[in-house]
Amino acid sequence: MGNKLGWILAGVLLVALVCVILFVVLFPQPSKPGAAVMATGFLEVKAPPETPAMVLGSLPTGEGNAGDDYARAVAFYLDKRDAIRYDATDAEKTEIRRQLLEHVAAGAGKAKMEYTFVHTPKTFVVGYFYQPAEQLYAVCGQLCDLAETDLKKKDLAEAEKIARALLVMGWHMAGEHSRVDMTNTGLQVQLDALGALAAVCRAEGGEKAKLLDKIQQYSDSLLALRRHIEGKQRIVWALPPKPGDVFYVIENDKDRTWRVQAILALGILRFTAQTRGDDRYTRKLIEQFKASSDPLEAAAAKAADEMTDADFNLVGTR
Repeated sequence: MGNKLGWILAGVLLVALVCVILFVVLFPQPSKPGAAVMATGFLEVKAPPETPAMVLGSLPTGEGNAGDDYARAVAFYLDKRDAIRYDATDAEKTEIRRQLLEHVAAGAGKAKMEYTFVHTPKTFVVGYFYQPAEQLYAVCGQLCDLAETDLKKKDLAEAEKIARALLVMGWHMAGEHSRVDMTNTGLQVQLDALGALAAVCRAEGGEKAKLLDKIQQYSDSLLALRRHIEGKQRIVWALPPKPGDVFYVIENDKDRTWRVQAILALGILRFTAQTRGDDRYTRKLIEQFKASSDPLEAAAAKAADEMTDADFNLVGTR
């Protein structure tokens, strides 16, 4: 009797073992996330504790889409870029930059900005850098040069106007929550603007110099956010990506910026996933987000799905 019971138990254990093996083979599981992405606060939307109002006194309240004005600035810059580089005299460059400022200042008077997929192609490529953000930063560079010219001429009012307009443009960019590069570039635009504004305050002195402490405080908050972004980027956009981390961010991050970046990383995982579980889950998420109601998420999934061998070989430069 005891011997028979032993055989029955052995049989049950064997069946259970076979079931486990079949489950693992037929339904391979994806990788688990690492401790870093599960840390408290990692998946929260991050923003500086203050806004440009700390420095400017208030935020813009104008109606309309600031992105319309910034798009005009970018289009004008691209049209005049070669002239600025090769042909224009210093006076002509200054005039071009004044016209750029008109567009940016108009946008900086408006409360909201929609730029990505409104004034940009409605497609992404798998990568970190986002060309529309780089174009906006090129406009910033031209206006910083103009501010420097005005400072040398002691035209402090014009230099301050430039700094204030750029500060709002950078704030608009960082607040769009579209791409990590757009957010990071928006932070840098604000830092450049604060540098120009600080130069104005030091040159003018008096009551204006009292603003320097607030400029420094707001700069510090922007730098703290940038450090957070850089740390998170090393995890979400690791090359090659860690599947469990990418999956977890896609499904749980509260900031669309990071969901979009992680969805783009699925394109790389199509080539680098080491297990059947990770490969299957990668493809599952791509199909799921291609049908997302959010156009940026859907575009990121489409880019991941259509990534080619040639794209994969270039991803470290994009």
